[in-house]
Amino acid sequence: MKVMILGANALQVRGIKRIQEMGHRAIAVDNRMDSPGKKVADHSVFASTFDPVACLQVAREMEIDGIFTSGTDQPVLTAALVQEAMGLPMPFSVELARRLTNKRWMKQEFEKNGLPTLPWALIGRCDFETKIPFSFPAVLKPVDSQGQRGIFLVHSHQEIQTHIEETLRFSRESKALIEPFYQADEVTVSGWVAKGQTKILSVVDRETFQTPDQLGICLSHEYPTRYAKTRGTELEELTKRIVDVFHIKEGPIYFQFLIGDKGIVINEIAGRIGGAHEDFVIPRITGFDFLGEQIKLILGEQETMLHLSKEESWQNPKLRASVQLFFVEPCVVETVNSPKLGEIKSLVEWGLHLQAGQNQKEIENATARAGFAIFLSESEEALQRDVELFYQKMQILDAEGKNRIVKHNRRERD
Repeated sequence: MKVMILGANALQVRGIKRIQEMGHRAIAVDNRMDSPGKKVADHSVFASTFDPVACLQVAREMEIDGIFTSGTDQPVLTAALVQEAMGLPMPFSVELARRLTNKRWMKQEFEKNGLPTLPWALIGRCDFETKIPFSFPAVLKPVDSQGQRGIFLVHSHQEIQTHIEETLRFSRESKALIEPFYQADEVTVSGWVAKGQTKILSVVDRETFQTPDQLGICLSHEYPTRYAKTRGTELEELTKRIVDVFHIKEGPIYFQFLIGDKGIVINEIAGRIGGAHEDFVIPRITGFDFLGEQIKLILGEQETMLHLSKEESWQNPKLRASVQLFFVEPCVVETVNSPKLGEIKSLVEWGLHLQAGQNQKEIENATARAGFAIFLSESEEALQRDVELFYQKMQILDAEGKNRIVKHNRRERD
């Protein structure tokens, strides 16, 4: 069969390989000529994954049997539009995909059904006198973008005016979303839905930059969450309520929550595999073939319901995980020193998105990510030790020999 995957960057390479391992032909669509997935796919096409018309044209020419994306938000809607136009199996209807990829429709659904979320408003280029129903500071963001593009912490109408054009540059709509800033920890739930029943696969702490200019950019995913004992039941119940309210019947879910002094609120939700290497980590901590099941689902094959014993559940994990998503301060990269696989016991995979000689620019969103490192261990002590050891050996040096890597050490937990 022919399977189209939307995206061909580092986050989709495993998906392309999994398509091929299952005996299918992989067709990768991406708007960059040098995307690594294009070297792996059986056929690749230059097109924007945000452009359903272009993707549909390619899909018809290639006579594909199924289409999906992984690790990225907005192409979920493109996939649904192509599936509907070609009569292909559809895990999500176009209407559901729209509510899972556009924060305006998402927020309306939260409010209509009494789900906890922050108050919000829409604001356009000429709406600076519009009364906002909450106080500053606030967060200005596109309703339909990804990767923390166009997000700003604002303290006044004047700052909205300063940033609104940049925010809307990453949107296909004429208005942006604004909501109050909530000082909180971030937690992400990944799961699978079959016949409307939800199985949570992992709940991680989503550690982010704490600086106003890099709001929400992720530095690491830490498993299990520090909130497993104190908030685990609430997170599980809320996840199942969201699935019911949005009428999600099949497929992957990726829900982000904020936990602060006002309790748990929903940040945003998505219907896809996460972009912090969940396609690698979740099979290893649960045994669930995350990518394989999604590929079978979009080809109309029998869906699978995952059954985990209590001992294997996310609240009682045998394995602990740390996914480090490191960055580099602005510089020209002179030298890269790195560890070897096998040198650090719990380090199971790592990769770089840059090379020596590259001019690394300001960290404005998640696309500036320099690399990743994945650690798995049964021991919390070993995991923390090995993350620290990795950063002693992983050095990205400028011309003066200064290590410019921006990292996050795993916080202590039980």
